[in-house]
Amino acid sequence: MSTDRLPPSSPEAEQAVLGAFLLGSASQSNILNECHERGVNASWFYDQRHQAIWWAIDDMGRRGVDADSVTVNQWLTDAHRLESAGGFAYVADLADKCPAISAVGHYLDILEDFFDRRRLIAFCAAAIASLYAPDPDTAALLSQAERGILALSESRDSAREQALKPLLADVIDRMEEYHRGHAQIKGLTTGLDYLDKNLCGMGGANGNMLVLAGRPGTGKTAIAMDIAMHVALDYVWFEPLFDSQGQPILELDKPRMEKRTGLAVGIFSLEMSAESLVQRMLFTRARADMQRWRTGFAENRDLKALTLASGQLARGVMMIDDSGRCTIDELKARARRWYRQYGVRLFIIDYVQLLRTSGRRFRDDRVQELAEISGEIQSLGKELQVPFLVLAQMNRDYEKDPNRTPRLSDLKDCGAIEQDADWVGFLYKPKMTAAKQEWTEDKLEKIYGNDWSKYPERTNLIVAKYRFGPSGVVELLFHKACTKFEDWITWLKNHDFKDAAAGERRPDLPTNEEMDL
Repeated sequence: MSTDRLPPSSPEAEQAVLGAFLLGSASQSNILNECHERGVNASWFYDQRHQAIWWAIDDMGRRGVDADSVTVNQWLTDAHRLESAGGFAYVADLADKCPAISAVGHYLDILEDFFDRRRLIAFCAAAIASLYAPDPDTAALLSQAERGILALSESRDSAREQALKPLLADVIDRMEEYHRGHAQIKGLTTGLDYLDKNLCGMGGANGNMLVLAGRPGTGKTAIAMDIAMHVALDYVWFEPLFDSQGQPILELDKPRMEKRTGLAVGIFSLEMSAESLVQRMLFTRARADMQRWRTGFAENRDLKALTLASGQLARGVMMIDDSGRCTIDELKARARRWYRQYGVRLFIIDYVQLLRTSGRRFRDDRVQELAEISGEIQSLGKELQVPFLVLAQMNRDYEKDPNRTPRLSDLKDCGAIEQDADWVGFLYKPKMTAAKQEWTEDKLEKIYGNDWSKYPERTNLIVAKYRFGPSGVVELLFHKACTKFEDWITWLKNHDFKDAAAGERRPDLPTNEEMDL
């Protein structure tokens, strides 16, 4: 049976898998082992050039030879297969086609899916050709088709089967790192103590899509920039050391670790310009009053703080894209490039309702368009295995009932966002009783005196959904002058209100239930 359509394939995924080997990374043997465990062979690649390159990489791996663009080209040359592989330049260029080595498993999933499709098409085409033969044995063909489809299904399912015992061993190994009395942080921290205890780290096993929502003016961008600066400048992590041969340096039978500070952050600002964001971050880091500066009444002590803050920000790596009409496809392409080129490990999108799709099929249905965008962001987070902090607007219905706290249905335009997100938080100003307000202002007055311009605002972050942990309320302070958020309990401890931080309240104060928290 003839067809004028090419068999389904993904050239990008094929190039990404091969490019992961040609980068010459230390994890090359692990990637090859994963390929062998999944039964990867030349047939998984539709492009004949890629089949030849895979043959060389596989043959080199079985003989214990490390693969890179130079050694693979030489191997193909010696085997007289370089021309069929596309030539020296094509092979060397593949090293730039792998967006993220950590996402090779995802690329292999794509390859397997297209490989199975081609096998199914070939099997069905053969069955159809047999049915058109003179006097076909229909019963025999039905039996043959049943066996063939079952064999394809079994080969696909067996690659995804995982026994309990090795999975349990992996979980127990991770549990051995438990530290009593400390939050088990397994991802990026935010710099807000109570929020970190709730999340136990952003990304990976704790979720890669985090949605922070609020009405305009509640401080969504401010808290996102606080988190961005913490990750880029203050986040502490440890990296194993390797010798000149690429082997880990051991110390007491464990790899020697080197302390590192800061990871690259990528920011997609669809609302504010890059210059405005940097200015805001500078004043936030310096804890300086931006409005005083703009109106010509800056304090002398701000100059030193701003100079120090500019030096600190210059040491961090933050990529900012302020394209006002960015599409989700453009965002994905830039995110993959930033991940590969700059090592970005946290992405911030401000804000999701301003994103668009490149096609026209959702022109009249904004809800479906946002559902598509939300799914793409979730998929990209899984692919790169990094957290995406997505800012979102709330609809106006929330303001019609000022006596309630936000809920998931308050997300603007799209319910798919709440379904796709691993974590959803809402910023809002709590409605406090007169006694609670007096108690709070009493604490603030002891620090800031009668200078009301410096008084921070009490703001709450309600965790409405967390796929891997509890919901609840994170109590915050918002310093309006420098647009900085601070953990309320931490502020009390740092200013010697230890009894209040420990939860001791005056008898005339209401309980949490009475305060509608």
